[in-house]
Amino acid sequence: MDSERFKQCNACGTWMSLDDILSNHCIQPIGITVLESSPDTAYFYFVHRTRDCGSSFVIPSDDFAHLVADVAPEATLMGTAACEGHCASIEDTAVCRQACRNVPFRNFLRKLLKAREIAVQPTLK
Repeated sequence: MDSERFKQCNACGTWMSLDDILSNHCIQPIGITVLESSPDTAYFYFVHRTRDCGSSFVIPSDDFAHLVADVAPEATLMGTAACEGHCASIEDTAVCRQACRNVPFRNFLRKLLKAREIAVQPTLK
């Protein structure tokens, strides 16, 4: 994996490696969202939970593209009739069944949440 500096906490200044972000229980993933103003980029949200910090931070999903197993379609469906709307809410971790650029990143987030045994919303039927 990667032990080099990857992200600096905005609040406490601690540098985190990619390994830290993927497996350190002090860094908790909380969700993924797409902003209407930037529909081609999804953002992962994390909380840095230590005794001295409790801030949240954001990392663009593309920074994790090399770790995502699924091939991402080119099209982003945010704002279209086909969009299921999951990426509009950080708390929504349900599976999206559309052929959208953000689906592989949602699946990656679900794996991170499951690895840390954080509640993942069930698949909607």
